[in-house]
Amino acid sequence: MSKNSLLRFCYLILLILFFFSIPLFVKDPYYLHVIIMMSLYIVLALGLRLILISGHISIAHAGFMGIGAYTSALLVVKLGFSFWIAIFLSGLSSAIFAMVIGRLILKVTGIYFGIITMAMGEILRLVWTRWKDLFGGATGILNIPPPNPIHIPGIVQIEFTSKVHYYYLALTIVLLTIYIMHRIDKSRFGMTLFALNNKELLAESMGVNTMLYKNIAFGIACFFAGVAGSFYAHYFYYICPYDFTFSQSLEIILYTVFGGVRSIAGPIIGASFLTVLMEASHLAEEYRPMIFGLALIIVMIFMPGGLIDLGQRLKDIKKVLLGERTKG
Repeated sequence: MSKNSLLRFCYLILLILFFFSIPLFVKDPYYLHVIIMMSLYIVLALGLRLILISGHISIAHAGFMGIGAYTSALLVVKLGFSFWIAIFLSGLSSAIFAMVIGRLILKVTGIYFGIITMAMGEILRLVWTRWKDLFGGATGILNIPPPNPIHIPGIVQIEFTSKVHYYYLALTIVLLTIYIMHRIDKSRFGMTLFALNNKELLAESMGVNTMLYKNIAFGIACFFAGVAGSFYAHYFYYICPYDFTFSQSLEIILYTVFGGVRSIAGPIIGASFLTVLMEASHLAEEYRPMIFGLALIIVMIFMPGGLIDLGQRLKDIKKVLLGERTKG
């Protein structure tokens, strides 16, 4: 291992230790709740990024989150499954549904794909609302239990009776998501996805099955949306169709685009920044859409690549200023 690699590894370990130590000095349940929701949005944004880099924009990500939430709630409440099994099956059900639908709709590109996914999200919401016997209708599903306790004799006992326990669960899901997305980015599959976004016709002419790559990316993205939905259901103990709406899908897109999709750091930065901004704007609830819209416009004009490009933009400005001074 080179010296630079060793330093990066040490920084990574220190960063992980820092995040695991946050509950030691953040005692207020409200602030822990904000961090937990931030973690949830990071997972959703990282998943959506896979769809965006493959050249599509989905306006149904909240719908796939809802599939995971309802799957988990029904498995645990009505069939008595353990949460730890249900959370995986929730992601799997969302991924399977996405890949089945993806075979039909991924042939469509641009704004038409967005319109189709928007309609699909609304259809899902109507199904959950109308099918009262199974999904509880507009009332939703109540009394969803917390995750099953974790007992390791002599080591740890977690009952999920406080936000601290949910924080560690959310952090674990985020770290696993980041690791998997990092591995995807560095793999041949990830490099092919980036190529599809820029040179799809060239990739097809070289024998690349572009539809297969896009469908797998769609499935992986929706798997993580389903996992996030399962966590959401058992964190709030209640879900209804109005938790997974068109506006929520737009917020997830905003988190992803605001940070930038060039790297996995973009959605993390975007979701973190906008979650804090959203909480800070609670005192001016009626102005929140305007605040979000203004923030997105500023980023799109001055940093088309998202907040992740801020450092490079500042470097470019510095070079220009230094160049002008040199000429002067």
